[in-house]
Amino acid sequence: MRFFELEPSWKARYSAHRNLGTDRRQIPTIEQIGREAAWRGIGTIVEAQNPPERPVDIRSMTYPSLRELPPSNLSGILVGGAAVLLAGCGEPASGPTATSTTATWRSVAGEALAADSSCTACHTAGPDTIRRLGVSRSPQLLGDTGIGSRLSADGIRRRLGAHGGELGLRMPDLLHGLEPGEKAAAVEDLVNFLVSQGGPIDPIAGAMEASSTQISQGSALWESVGCTACHGVDPANAIGLEDLTTSWTHGSLTTYLADPLAVHPGGRMPSLNLTNDEASSLAAYLLAGDGVLTVASRPGLQLHYFDGDFDGMGPIEEIGGTIDPIRVPIPGVGPHVGEDTFGLRLSGEIEIPTTGVWNFYLTSDDGSGLKIDGKTIVDNSGIHGAVMKRGSATLDAGRHAIDIGFFEASGGEALSLSWSGPGIARQPIPAEAFFSDTTVLAPDWAPFEIDEASAQRGMMRFAKTGCGTCHVPEMPKLGDLANIAPLSSLIAGRGCLAAEVPAAAPDFGFTATERSLLDELISNVAALEEPLPADLAVAHTMTRLNCIACHARPDVGGPTTEALTRFAANDEAELGDEGRIPPSLDDVGNKLQLNALRNTLANGEKVRPYMKARMPVFGAEQTDDLVVHFVAADAIAADGREPVFDEARVAAGHALTGVDGVSCVQCHTVAGHPALGVPAVDLASMHARIRPGWFRKHLLDPQKTNPGTRMTAFWGNGGTERIFPEHLGGDPTKQVDAIRTYLSLGESMPLPSGVVPDAGEYALVPIDEPILFGTFMRDVSPRTIAVGLPENVHYAWDAEHARLAKAWRGGFMDAEGTWRGRAGQLERPEGRSTLQMPAGPAIAVLSTRDEAWPSPFNRDAAGIRNGAWRFAGTTRDRDRRPAFNSELDGVRITETPIPRLAEGGTRLVRRFTVGSDEGRGDLYMRAAVATSIDPVGGEGRERVWTINGERMIRINGAESFVRPLPGGGAELLVKVPLSMVGREDVAFEGVFDVEMSW
Repeated sequence: MRFFELEPSWKARYSAHRNLGTDRRQIPTIEQIGREAAWRGIGTIVEAQNPPERPVDIRSMTYPSLRELPPSNLSGILVGGAAVLLAGCGEPASGPTATSTTATWRSVAGEALAADSSCTACHTAGPDTIRRLGVSRSPQLLGDTGIGSRLSADGIRRRLGAHGGELGLRMPDLLHGLEPGEKAAAVEDLVNFLVSQGGPIDPIAGAMEASSTQISQGSALWESVGCTACHGVDPANAIGLEDLTTSWTHGSLTTYLADPLAVHPGGRMPSLNLTNDEASSLAAYLLAGDGVLTVASRPGLQLHYFDGDFDGMGPIEEIGGTIDPIRVPIPGVGPHVGEDTFGLRLSGEIEIPTTGVWNFYLTSDDGSGLKIDGKTIVDNSGIHGAVMKRGSATLDAGRHAIDIGFFEASGGEALSLSWSGPGIARQPIPAEAFFSDTTVLAPDWAPFEIDEASAQRGMMRFAKTGCGTCHVPEMPKLGDLANIAPLSSLIAGRGCLAAEVPAAAPDFGFTATERSLLDELISNVAALEEPLPADLAVAHTMTRLNCIACHARPDVGGPTTEALTRFAANDEAELGDEGRIPPSLDDVGNKLQLNALRNTLANGEKVRPYMKARMPVFGAEQTDDLVVHFVAADAIAADGREPVFDEARVAAGHALTGVDGVSCVQCHTVAGHPALGVPAVDLASMHARIRPGWFRKHLLDPQKTNPGTRMTAFWGNGGTERIFPEHLGGDPTKQVDAIRTYLSLGESMPLPSGVVPDAGEYALVPIDEPILFGTFMRDVSPRTIAVGLPENVHYAWDAEHARLAKAWRGGFMDAEGTWRGRAGQLERPEGRSTLQMPAGPAIAVLSTRDEAWPSPFNRDAAGIRNGAWRFAGTTRDRDRRPAFNSELDGVRITETPIPRLAEGGTRLVRRFTVGSDEGRGDLYMRAAVATSIDPVGGEGRERVWTINGERMIRINGAESFVRPLPGGGAELLVKVPLSMVGREDVAFEGVFDVEMSW
């Protein structure tokens, strides 16, 4: 019997997650070795020098399966992107072995390989089996956005070679059974057909100007956002990036990088949420690495910009510039209007249409000069206003070198150039006359012309050979393809799993080890009808999607040592490894709320602004099951219980969060407002992201939930030390629950003490009392009163139509468009989660319950309003909150929007007080117009309604009902209650609330 231990480099990684200690002679069990084996490239397993005190018989273990490996063959094999270490012993297996239904770490490796090879695309299987294996959907090939719009003919041809294709996926050789000449002809037919799908690409049109700034920006993206984790450090030797310049143009690669899931929904090349500019820069960097650089003439002049003071004709002979040159169509100041103390040099060629004497008119403010073929033609030197100077030259027809210098000292600036000559009166020189050379990154291939007959043959071969089974799953299977054996009928070692693959079967190029994994899988195929245990299901998907390239999870794997050194943080982050390395996924199913976990995996939600690596977007199709498996593997039911919400807890949490408490704001941003120090995760996102139990454990003992974190343990002794006794008696658990209750307000939570709003010169930030701001607001009216509340829920009142127009959370308003310059611009809310109210008046007179709601009030050509109501101004309550008064048909209406703190975000309560000198039953309030409005609780005058299944409205104190709209949809109406009160100021009055949560 033999025993094994971990080398120190691997042991150090192991101990960080399993607390095994640092003694090299401490030996984990073989289960632990097997489960940790996916720590690829970090270390090796070596024979132990001393036996353990309690020996573990490795022959008795069911995972990994050890029986076929000799003792000398301790090695790592790469399967589907994850390394699986197999340990063996020298004695024949005599102990118990895994049964056919036991899921093992080895069988998971086989399942990941089966998914990457798309076995179930050809070999049908039941839905449970397909769901367990997962489906790695192949790239989209057909249509106007097909492969011909992305790749050159050579690029397609290479991918039709044996075992080409995308990183991590297995592209089989479907033509290996043909004779060499027949195979070459078949490949060309397929190439012609596939090029016709959106192509061919014109390599000349695909040439791009190579800007050093753009290429350097692409290099920075490559090194920072996460590319190197999967592809390696050097693009020239990167996995999956072979022969880029002979396959892609800059435009096609940019489009692909910006949204890879659009054509490759399998998620093996996930989106990194690159902007178009970022995708363009990254494409430029990748193509420039081994691309062909040429010099080409392009329309326009090169404009070089220089900072600093100049005189004479400006920097007309200067080389370089402060920033990269840009191309401009005609001489001018370009994007530098309004700046001072700079110089420009415009260079290139000018096309002279006819031989003869040509006059040039150079106007500038300040100095400038014109040279043609190196000779000064116009000298407009000096500091002056807009002055025109003329010069002449005898020039032959054709192109001539041109240089224009210009500088601006201060004040206004101007630059223009005109000409006159044989047959041409004085006029501005047209853009068609200017050219300049530029360095161009040209695709390294010749234009391809489609052979239509070959493309037709290729289309038939595409269907007959079975390409569509992976690439076009909806395509009907024809001929022999319809009779392929189901997965349950396959025989180990036969067909594509044979050592010598028969001509009729696809050749995947499987190694002997890979064939062994798949042989075991089909021998135990009945077990695939049962779902994997949650921990193994997590391992399967994380392995298949290569999550372990960036994230560590005990029992699954993690980044290589080299990858760990490549992760970086922004310069201002001072969080050590925690600020640069993507977080561990240990216990993530208990840490994150279900929706947060789903949004992170499917949409790449970013919550760590300091971390340069980006969370990839895999798409819901690839990650929905992973979310479920994380939760099933990790979640503790008791950790899902929220503390009871009440305003006293909110107040305590508010105080504790600020600088007079535990000072969370020292490190954490708050609803977008910067932290006082390190910019850690925004507090406004915490409640929606983190489960309550994990949150409580983390605050009370951060090192236990996140070893090595810089998060301060405010409550010492494992979270038992009492601090700030003035808040909840110093009870640590109650104080943490109070902080969580306060954070449940999300982006609408009042700012804690110490936070300095990140506001521009014109930003309006309500802190101690409401702000009223009269403005023109987009989608409202010219008579808008925007109201900002300290509770960080805000609204806009439309005084033109007597209605609440919209409400939102977060930031209030930026007044620049109203206060700066001539003003009069249409403003927008600064916050998020904006709620639009129905158009038209909020309260109207209806003769029956079925009468249509009146249209919004308008004004005629003379500016006279045609509505029946009158705005009667505003009043304020003791908290300085405004109430809006109006009159309609003798009825006095007061609407007072009131914030109400609630879990999930502050709500807005619209309190209506309606008074009349007579009793009447024809007044109604319209609370919502939506596609669907459904009751969810209450009765009589206390009812709750859902609007489009997303938000809720609670009506208190009045009857409410839904009625359908003629064109579809529905509206929620409230019958205004009027009761006799007999006061001197009013005879009848009704009060009711419309509470909105969203």
